[in-house]
Amino acid sequence: MIQNTSKTIPMLANQTNDQFQRFNKYMKVSVLLSIHNRAELFERGLWSYTKQSMHKDDFEIIVVDDLSTVDLRSVMFQYKGLLNIRHIKMDHTRHWFFKELNPGWKKGDGDFKNWAHTPAASYNIAMKKSQGQVVCITQPEIIIAPDALERGWEVSYSG
Repeated sequence: MIQNTSKTIPMLANQTNDQFQRFNKYMKVSVLLSIHNRAELFERGLWSYTKQSMHKDDFEIIVVDDLSTVDLRSVMFQYKGLLNIRHIKMDHTRHWFFKELNPGWKKGDGDFKNWAHTPAASYNIAMKKSQGQVVCITQPEIIIAPDALERGWEVSYSG
């Protein structure tokens, strides 16, 4: 899913046009990934972002690690310098959503006694941290087409 989240910042009265251009350089696309373990699939998915036709400085990848028991940082480290990756480690002890087991669950809604997570919470955190004007929400194991981000950007701004 690609969503246009165009952001604007007013130019300060004492800034020149050159200064404004430097401070107004935003990411075109933010790719949001929520992951729990699956390091091998994650590595395969990240590899596909190195093949994008869009320049690496025009998109960021925000990875929200949802209490993985494997070290995903080693996978991301392989792409240091090749991709613009930000890693956010979910802390279920600090997030209000996880203070109560099964928030909003009522008896009879189903047998979800140990359920305490929805990927939507991870994506909401990633969305809040995103800097892109367009957001791409996908799964970490997905291999995307080489022109996917560029085409998504063009479609969002083609009027």
